[in-house]
Amino acid sequence: MRYLICLSFLLCGCGAQPAPTNVNVPLAELAPGMLDAAKKKLPDVTFDSARKKKVKGEEVFEIRGKQPNGKIREVEFNSAGVVIEVE
Repeated sequence: MRYLICLSFLLCGCGAQPAPTNVNVPLAELAPGMLDAAKKKLPDVTFDSARKKKVKGEEVFEIRGKQPNGKIREVEFNSAGVVIEVE
């Protein structure tokens, strides 16, 4: 009987849950200068959300907003606060 119980734990996964790969971050909690840098890259965008994610094992911050025409734009930063991509 113990064998069956142990086997069921192994099959169901009783370990710790992996950390989420995408986590929402309030704009006020971004590193100093990130939001200002995003506004310089895309001055006509109203930024309204940010998230932290893993890309190739590295922490990346993505700040997202909309242009006046409704198009969604994003600016990505590495953990040092350097712009790595503008979409």
